[in-house]
Amino acid sequence: MRHVLSVPLLAALLAGAACGTGTAGLLPDAGVPAVGGGGSGPLDGGAALPWRFAVVGDTHVRRDAPGILPELVSSMLADGVEVVLFAGDLVEGGPALPTAGYARQLQAFQAAAAPLRAAGVKVLAVRGNHEADVPDSVAGWNQAFAGDWALPQDGPPGEQNLTWSFAHRDALFLGLDAYATLHEVNLPWVESTLSSSPAVHLFPVSHEPAFKVFHADCLGAVPAKRDTLWERLSAAGARAYFSGHDHFLDLSRLDDGDGQAAGDLVQVVAGTGGGTPPPNAGSYDGSNGRWTPLQLLHLQAEGYVLADVAGAQVTLSFRERRCAGTCAFVTTPSMAEWTATSR
Repeated sequence: MRHVLSVPLLAALLAGAACGTGTAGLLPDAGVPAVGGGGSGPLDGGAALPWRFAVVGDTHVRRDAPGILPELVSSMLADGVEVVLFAGDLVEGGPALPTAGYARQLQAFQAAAAPLRAAGVKVLAVRGNHEADVPDSVAGWNQAFAGDWALPQDGPPGEQNLTWSFAHRDALFLGLDAYATLHEVNLPWVESTLSSSPAVHLFPVSHEPAFKVFHADCLGAVPAKRDTLWERLSAAGARAYFSGHDHFLDLSRLDDGDGQAAGDLVQVVAGTGGGTPPPNAGSYDGSNGRWTPLQLLHLQAEGYVLADVAGAQVTLSFRERRCAGTCAFVTTPSMAEWTATSR
């Protein structure tokens, strides 16, 4: 497939940010012109009806404190999403949390997210460091995400229910665990899964950004493996990589230096689920390999990324939670969009 990616006008981004709690940051040449990409497979005409999914990370639910998750869920339902990706740090967790406390926090998360499942929305999740740091993390995760809450079971040996793929309409979602091997994803499994999928759209999600923004503990800590992942996703036709970990919204295009932006992916950091804001916006000062990060948008805000899929067209926007006495979700103008077409 060939993908065409574009970014809205600077004025629209600035207008959206000016009313919010953050600021938009665009580098001088950060615009994304039309780009081509790899991948193959026919467009599925039967999947052309418009549909939506949402992405959010870092809700940091505690046993008796669901945070803003109930508000997020209510807004997502009003938006008519069909799939929700929770990009890790669902709960506060941490190394000092006993097993029983971990179970109660995951139960609290599921109680707050239950209206999604009740409405027929597919709920998908990956672990974050706050889950992975809990003693006996995998056992506790698997106990919670069982039965009706079980995640797809097609992961590699030792990573079932942690790493997964899920096909929906003409899209393939990839959940990439970054903690079975610290700061790495299972590359052989990714290769095998991508090579056998006819999906038009590919949407990978992990907790850790691939390229450092604020936290240095990300996939960029193992740059050779990160580089291989990025190359493979690009070749397969992915145009966005979703993550959390950093408690803000950040979109950056990773320019591969060919002068045409062909095959470039956008890193979408959506750690906007209510976690404590970081002391600064971070910077792409880690190991960036052969790519140059070009920041498209940065917001210190709460909310979630909303993706609209209409046949071959994908548009990303942000539903920002704004409070003035009462809280409501306001749409930040279209942040990125691309079109997949059959060759």
